[in-house]
Amino acid sequence: MADTEVAVEEAQTQVGLRPMPAESLTVLALASLQAGDAETARKGLEAASQRGWREPISQLASAQSALEQGAYPVASQRIVALLSTGNLREPALGMLAELITIPRGREIMAARIAGPGRWQVSTITQAQKFVDPNDWAATLALASRKGATLPCAPLQLLQTRTEREGEAESAEVLTFVVERSC
Repeated sequence: MADTEVAVEEAQTQVGLRPMPAESLTVLALASLQAGDAETARKGLEAASQRGWREPISQLASAQSALEQGAYPVASQRIVALLSTGNLREPALGMLAELITIPRGREIMAARIAGPGRWQVSTITQAQKFVDPNDWAATLALASRKGATLPCAPLQLLQTRTEREGEAESAEVLTFVVERSC
C-alpha cells in the first residue's frame, strides 16, 4: 500500500472520532490532496474551518477561497481568526491587504475592527509592513467612525511611523483616528 493511501486511511480513522477535531479534518484534506483527491481535500478544509477557528491551515485556505469568490464577510472572519491566534500571521496580513483594497471588503473589515477583540492591538502596527498606508489609514478611520475603541499607543506609533516615512495623506487620516481614540 502506498504511503499516500496509508495517510488517507489514518486520517479517515481520525475523522471518525467524536467529537471530530478540526485538525483531523485538515490532516484528511492534506492527505487527500497528496493522493490526488482534490474534492475530498476541499471538503475537508471547508469542514475544518467551520469546526475550529484555531486550526490555521483550514482558516488560511478558507480565507483565500472566500476572498477569491468575493465572500468578503467570510474572508474577514477567517483572517481575524488567524490574526487572533497569531498563526500564519504574514499570509493573513497579506490577505488583509488585499481585502481592504476592495471597498466592500474595507467596509466589512472596518466593522470587524470596531468589534470586540484583542487581535487589533498587534495588528494595527504589524499591518503596516503588508498593507498600503492609504488603505490601512482609511480602514482604521472607517472603523473609528463605526465606533471602534482602538488602543492609543499602537495608533500613535503607526501615525508617527507613517509620517516619518513621508506618507503625508495617510498620516493626516491617522491623526484624525488618534484624536478620536485617544
